[in-house]
Amino acid sequence: MSSRNYYKKLEILKGSGEYKEISRTTTFHEYILNAKSDVTIKENTLYFPGWNVLVNNHPQRFYYINKKYPGIIILSLPKGIYKVTVTFTNTPIQKFSRMISLLTLFGLIIISGNLIYQKLLKFQLNKTSST
Repeated sequence: MSSRNYYKKLEILKGSGEYKEISRTTTFHEYILNAKSDVTIKENTLYFPGWNVLVNNHPQRFYYINKKYPGIIILSLPKGIYKVTVTFTNTPIQKFSRMISLLTLFGLIIISGNLIYQKLLKFQLNKTSST
């Protein structure tokens, strides 16, 4: 892999065609692909559970186990014009973990607030009883 190709976001590995990047954020990549023949494309994103590929708004099978490009999202498409969308959504375990983290944070805020309130109340009682 040449260093020049490393920075390409999408590459046509097999077949011929051209693409235009429409949008790209850390969790959303969108392209218009004109496949002039059957193509195999490589979307230079390391796979992690939660990445999904949609082609013309329909889920598309892809693979990421490849000796030459380990962990990189690769898919094949027949000749045609496509809108290819690659999105990352949190898996159920990630959603659950975030919910647990938020509940823990809120619990700590409530406990800390209660402790501060009790100390202030105790301070006020000591202040009024000493006068």
